[in-house]
Amino acid sequence: LEELKAADKFSSGGFNVRELDLDKREQKEPWFLKINPNGRIPALVDHRSNDYAIFESGAIMQYLADVYGEGFLLPLDRAARYDVLQWLFFQCAGVGPIQGQAHAFLRYVP
Repeated sequence: LEELKAADKFSSGGFNVRELDLDKREQKEPWFLKINPNGRIPALVDHRSNDYAIFESGAIMQYLADVYGEGFLLPLDRAARYDVLQWLFFQCAGVGPIQGQAHAFLRYVP
């Protein structure tokens, strides 16, 4: 989001960040489960698109690139586009889950 804002890809309104208190399990409250039925972060609600809710980091990144990036975050050239997508999927399938597990086990199940 910061990259899109810095590149002036949000014409007006920008975005709001809502931090959740994970210790209070705010992500499991009914209002958040309407946004993400899995009760996990991250999630995004696009107020400029009829409050469209999307979750999972890879889906959010691709959505933002497709809807607001205009070739900025996700290249239009096929080869360059898939160069970016393979790294996105690597993060989603490898680095992200491992970091999430490490955080959970170090903080909540020491």
